Amino acid sequence: MATFTLLLSQPLSDANNVINLMGFAQAARIAGHDITSVFCYQACTEFANQLQVLPSDEPNIRKQLKSFCQQHGIALEVCISAANRRGVISDEDASDNDLAHHSLDPDFALVGLGELAQHLQRSDRVVQF
Repeated sequence: MATFTLLLSQPLSDANNVINLMGFAQAARIAGHDITSVFCYQACTEFANQLQVLPSDEPNIRKQLKSFCQQHGIALEVCISAANRRGVISDEDASDNDLAHHSLDPDFALVGLGELAQHLQRSDRVVQF
């Protein structure tokens, strides 16, 4: 069986990519494959912003992705540099920079691109959405 890393780089507003990612991940898990991580990069880092409120008539894709990953034991990781540029700040970074609030959803781990490189080395395949 194969090991996959899933790379998500599209913004939160592009729900189809997240739906496609979850469908792919579900099919891969059913087939016996392992998924180590969903790595959020570029505009997708806004997924980790817990202060973002969506209009009531839109599906909460972040909540669906979090639930899916928790259910299947898949790590949710977000690139720290890309996230910080978009206002996704950890509690520690908020404190270090005298900011009143942090915005990082606790279900996401802020990691560097080195972590992605390690996933790439350990995975048989990387699929980008």
